[in-house]
Amino acid sequence: MRKILMLLAVLLAGIFFPACSSPRLTNLMTWEEYSELQLQGPYTLELEPGAGALFYYGVIHTRTVDDPQLADIERRWEAFKPTLAFSEGGDWPLEKTRDEAIRRGGEQGLLRYLAERRGVPTQNIDPPSEAQLRYLLKYFPGAQVKVYYILLHTVLMRTREQGPPNINLVNKILRDLSPGAWGYNGPPRKIKQFEEYIHKYLPEVEDWRNITPSIFFSSDPNNFVAVMHRVLNRYRDEVMLEKIIKAVRKGKRVFALVGRAHVVMQEPALREGLQPEPAD
Repeated sequence: MRKILMLLAVLLAGIFFPACSSPRLTNLMTWEEYSELQLQGPYTLELEPGAGALFYYGVIHTRTVDDPQLADIERRWEAFKPTLAFSEGGDWPLEKTRDEAIRRGGEQGLLRYLAERRGVPTQNIDPPSEAQLRYLLKYFPGAQVKVYYILLHTVLMRTREQGPPNINLVNKILRDLSPGAWGYNGPPRKIKQFEEYIHKYLPEVEDWRNITPSIFFSSDPNNFVAVMHRVLNRYRDEVMLEKIIKAVRKGKRVFALVGRAHVVMQEPALREGLQPEPAD
């Protein structure tokens, strides 16, 4: 389940989102504020508040080996000389070549490849998959959480494979999400049940196999998938902020690579949280 959820976490992270657990970090940008910016291309942020430093690269997710963003990431990496790398979506496997790393893991695969070549440790910037599921379970019924993750994976399969979702794999996810380790052990457990829940919760969806990413970005308050998407990713933003600030304050030179929206939305809180502490 961990590998599956790692892929899900990254799929739509470029558009992702109550306040940071540190009371100082209360100024995360809202989704409404972000959507008004109409940004184009990647977004970068570099901060050097003291002994440590941060280079935060907000990428438009890609698996195209000649994407100009990837060459830019490589240049920035070499110039910044990081001592710690943060990757989005999990602990990505190491591939033998640059191009294979990109084809299998996109920009995150490239980051792992670059870090390994320079002996730089890589850490997952996201909360663990089970923690994300438990967080959603605080606010949404377990059945809706399972439906949300299946729909995310459906979009992932259609995006990566350019074809319909693998029903056997969908069944596997439903089984893997059922043991209850994350706090829920109920239905749907099989495709038929899943489709019944789609009809119940999302009657506007004619065929779940053909959904597009737009379902996750709907402004309809009755679309629980879009509401859940924002709730989860704000939680992810909070966790990312805490990990970055802690590492930079310890003197690390942090190179973090995530979807563009994370960087933009976190920037106000990062600038606040990484302000030099006043001298005694």
